[in-house]
Amino acid sequence: MVIRFISSLTPEDEDRLAPGVLNALGLLLDQMPLAYNLRIEATSGRVFQHAHADASASALENDHPTHLTQAAANLLRPRALS
Repeated sequence: MVIRFISSLTPEDEDRLAPGVLNALGLLLDQMPLAYNLRIEATSGRVFQHAHADASASALENDHPTHLTQAAANLLRPRALS
């Protein structure tokens, strides 16, 4: 899956915001049993990356899921079309 996000932020604001976006997405995705690579290319040319290779299912098999695990499960749950 490739997701592209185009912003109207200034290059300086993108450089300040990108690490927080990367961290937030990493926290969410680290709770899921998959390997992934996140890459943010800012307008300034700076590249921010985070990768996770642990694809164990133990995070989702917890009897008491964390809020992040529950949020990730909600994202993956199929939705009925109206």
